[in-house]
Amino acid sequence: MSALASLAPSIAHLRTIATPSTDYRIMPFGVDAIDSRLGAGGLRAGALHEATARTGSLVDDAATTLFLAGIAAREAANTGGVVLWASCRADLYAPGLAQAGLPSASVIHAQPRDDAALLAVIEDAVRDGTPCAIVAEASKVSMVATRRLQLVAAEADMPVLLLRRRRGLNEDPLAEPSAAWTRWRIGTASSERLDVAGERQHRGVAGDEFEIFARCTRRGKRDRRTEHRLQNDLAAARRRHQQQQRNDAGEDQRGDAEKVALAEDALRLRVLVGEIHVSPPSVGDRKVAWP
Repeated sequence: MSALASLAPSIAHLRTIATPSTDYRIMPFGVDAIDSRLGAGGLRAGALHEATARTGSLVDDAATTLFLAGIAAREAANTGGVVLWASCRADLYAPGLAQAGLPSASVIHAQPRDDAALLAVIEDAVRDGTPCAIVAEASKVSMVATRRLQLVAAEADMPVLLLRRRRGLNEDPLAEPSAAWTRWRIGTASSERLDVAGERQHRGVAGDEFEIFARCTRRGKRDRRTEHRLQNDLAAARRRHQQQQRNDAGEDQRGDAEKVALAEDALRLRVLVGEIHVSPPSVGDRKVAWP
């Protein structure tokens, strides 16, 4: 019993050593499912954080961009500062960033010529202290470069969010070593289908069945616009179906009135609505060509 009692203080001491220090500023996500899995209950503010798309698809790439934009937007809202967005590509879409909570008035866009110049811009911006957060897009980043970014971010207590681009379709950017505090692989999830019957089921008019998908949004105005567009689409499909039924009924009536009954002969000429079928007579195994 004395031996076990003597081990208790040492175990408690080891747990204290193993517990990560939380004497730095934290940026929580506000989502328990994520914050509970992070050692300090959120992201460390003064650190380098990397993220990449789970696949090479456009939707996963967009989800990764919005993921980092949301983190930077929360930091900008809490500190009242601006965000520096550095990218060698000229495809930054301001309305998309605004939907993530990052309006254009809060963004400074820098477009260096290559990744080497981009890393220099990030380091200079962190040391300058003008932005409250930095989002950068790069494809080739060495271990030494990530170590430098981690050190300057910790010294300035500023989040540096690095979007690691793929250099090849089957290449995993996170396979390379890095000194980043956290590394994320972001992908899209399938939407949940609503329990809404198709138009054939509850109206009995249109012949198409509709599967309706929805996304969560915080703006009621956007919900109403989506509902109105859906109603217009269903009404248009119903009108097209009704018009097709009227056209089919009219063709059947005209066809019954305009059919010509001919005697059974070798010519077998049959006149239909808008169409004439002629079968030439046969002589033995040889068909006679019409002049």
